[in-house]
Amino acid sequence: MSTYLVAFVVGPMAATAPVNVDGKPLRVVCPPGKEHLADFALEVGAFALRYFTDWFGIVYPGDKLDLVAIPDFAFGAMENLGCVTFRERYLLVDPATATQSELQAVVDVIAHELAHMWFGDLVTMKWWNGIWLNEAFATFMEMTCTDAFRPEWQRWVDFGLSRSAAFDTDALASTRPVEYPVVSPADADGMFDVLTYEKGASVVRMLEQYLGADRFKAGIRRYMARHQYGNTETSDLWDALEAETGEPVRRIAESWIFQGGFPEVTVGLDGGAGVTLAQRRFAFDDGEAGGSEDERWSVPVVVRHDGHGGDAQRVLLDGDSTAVAIDGGAPGWVNANAGAHGFYRVRYTGALLGGLLDHLSALSPLERYTVVDDAWAAVLSGSITAADFVALVGRTDAALKRR
Repeated sequence: MSTYLVAFVVGPMAATAPVNVDGKPLRVVCPPGKEHLADFALEVGAFALRYFTDWFGIVYPGDKLDLVAIPDFAFGAMENLGCVTFRERYLLVDPATATQSELQAVVDVIAHELAHMWFGDLVTMKWWNGIWLNEAFATFMEMTCTDAFRPEWQRWVDFGLSRSAAFDTDALASTRPVEYPVVSPADADGMFDVLTYEKGASVVRMLEQYLGADRFKAGIRRYMARHQYGNTETSDLWDALEAETGEPVRRIAESWIFQGGFPEVTVGLDGGAGVTLAQRRFAFDDGEAGGSEDERWSVPVVVRHDGHGGDAQRVLLDGDSTAVAIDGGAPGWVNANAGAHGFYRVRYTGALLGGLLDHLSALSPLERYTVVDDAWAAVLSGSITAADFVALVGRTDAALKRR
């Protein structure tokens, strides 16, 4: 076990009776007199332990699991193996009086830290340059677990909204690559930001949706089985996914983590039976993009249109542009971020934007939000005017009222 995962907690603390989770004792440890606020955490902890054991295909590696509520804790939580520490408000809660956002925060943080028991503790990165992947993947698994625990909360939709903060930061000239060399403790501290958590988790989610959830999970299981009780580089994960799926995962992933920023994908009719996808770096101010005009990403685009009953097509935009053939003639509408899990902006040209706005009922809530969010980002980048945006929002509102 890596030394940074060892913890001892000393103080006037009380422990709940252990809950047996498939042979593993689970307790909440907290200041005396607060044990009555631990039941929800025990329920969440038991669910997460079983969920991750099944998801990773590996039994929880510890002999016991204590969730420890600390009255004054600088961090939100810390994934010490078998002795996970939490700020009190992320562990102790009364479901009868708490809001949904307060309960969701507890579930999120417990799920995040327990995901680390596998990804981070059982398999640990070799050096701190890989800490972003620890945190990004645990954030991805946090969403996955919370969504399974309370599907009615629509956790992935909520994450799609908070992801906008990462878009905003990454569109600045001052952005950074997700992964960079770490020499000093300050370099490591700099990774604990919105680009690691929100952008990093978004890139993982984008890969999962492009590869398919089952194939992605199989690749993660291959990685965990091969490297358990060992140390890895980031590339080991991409290689495991690539070996499992046959897709160029390393090339895709490294184009997102070793350069800052993200692309804008332009969608236009190609004059025939299909559309053309093109990319360029998105920035709020093209004159201060902070990168080269030659920057390109391997963009895993998921396209849905009005042909084939709305079935999705997977397209890898690996250069300046690529054509997407659509059987049955030119489409009436195209959604070039189907599912709205891609970490890129989309701009529709010609009649395609109007066609999409006329068929908003075919889109999910998150997809509709992304159309509007991309349009607002286009205003900030100077691609469209504020009047254009207001007209788009008005048309969106009118289309939804006709549903």
